[in-house]
Amino acid sequence: MTEAAIVKRICAQNGSISYDALISMFGLFDEALDSVVARSESFTVAFVNGQKKVIARSKVRLCRVQNCPGCANLHLCKLFLFGSCRFDRGRRGCRFSHDLLSGQNALVLTAHGLNTLDLKELCILLMQSDYSLLPAVCHSYNNGTGEYGRCPDAENCKRLHICEKYLRGFCDCTRAHDFYEPHPLKTLQDRGVTAELMAVMKDLYANIEVLKRHSKAPAAGGPNPRRGPNAQNRRPSSGFNAGRGQAAQKPPQTNTGSTYMLLREPFPPLNKKLYI
Repeated sequence: MTEAAIVKRICAQNGSISYDALISMFGLFDEALDSVVARSESFTVAFVNGQKKVIARSKVRLCRVQNCPGCANLHLCKLFLFGSCRFDRGRRGCRFSHDLLSGQNALVLTAHGLNTLDLKELCILLMQSDYSLLPAVCHSYNNGTGEYGRCPDAENCKRLHICEKYLRGFCDCTRAHDFYEPHPLKTLQDRGVTAELMAVMKDLYANIEVLKRHSKAPAAGGPNPRRGPNAQNRRPSSGFNAGRGQAAQKPPQTNTGSTYMLLREPFPPLNKKLYI
């Protein structure tokens, strides 16, 4: 079992998979899977609605510059990746590459262990790793009341009008819970998302929500960067601060009642645990 094999299997399952299912697929013990996941930045382990899941992620991006010598990213047409480039079969060729096996792309994919992925698996991985490929969820829509919440752009908004709570789990509010509703559907189609990809949008956006929360989660402990690395070794000063010395040395109280989010280290790396 290799890291590349795990990434490929997860991408074939729309970018995430339950921890138990992954163990069953490869016939592993927990310790064996942990040894691979723990040392890799290609995975995030998270508890989603009480279920332990493994989510695939990559640092690979599509290059936004057409001619970029020495680039470490893929030189590939985004719409070809999505399967919606209108120049793919036409007489007039696309000015962006449609070749995954070109020298540049082959080097990048091999360097990141992604050279065994097919086009759809690569598309799944990049869409949930590179947040510029899909429209962001409109936070203004998710605040306030009414058809468009507080979104000033209303029907013309280029962001996705979908319920954020729905992406994180069950929700029965009046906001959109269906990617096929008129506004979400049009917004995604305008970005080149095909009918085939529409079927996996819920999974992808749910994965993106988890990955974003993981990257923003604070450390569960450690020194305060604003106080400097030697703050704990300093003696209390005289006067007013001296009277606070003993109080300052008291250990902080730990709140054990909340399990909404728990991480041991800040991002990166990407392979730590998160509770949602």
